[in-house]
Amino acid sequence: MVQIKESLGAGEIAAVELFASCDGIVETGTGARPVEGMFALSVEVSEGFFQVGLTTFSDAWMPFDLRGHEQEAVFAANRPRLASALAELSGALDLEVDPEDATWFGIPTESGVENHYEDDDGTPSADLPRPFSALCSASASPAP
Repeated sequence: MVQIKESLGAGEIAAVELFASCDGIVETGTGARPVEGMFALSVEVSEGFFQVGLTTFSDAWMPFDLRGHEQEAVFAANRPRLASALAELSGALDLEVDPEDATWFGIPTESGVENHYEDDDGTPSADLPRPFSALCSASASPAP
């Protein structure tokens, strides 16, 4: 808190932005595995507006990992957890989940993130690169 006070300048505050990197747990077929930096939580507040964003850096929420390998057990154990977290965040803030645009790694939805599919046969695109940024970012903002 001292560091924040020392860095404030004189004048009126127009906006406040907060960012937190959050660790998490991935449920696997062999038990729970801790993951550092699994999520990022961001908050932006300005006069008359605020936005809360939850970004994940894991493919545990998708039926196929980013290399195109099926991960049914991991997906089944973790997908409901992300959906629940998004619903709880939305409910606590009394806001709607507004998924961000798709990235190279996944397609954000109101309840999680979906794989990109190369063909209509349900197999994921295998030529996707490893993640360098968010898989899923969902923001909750006041409804107009």
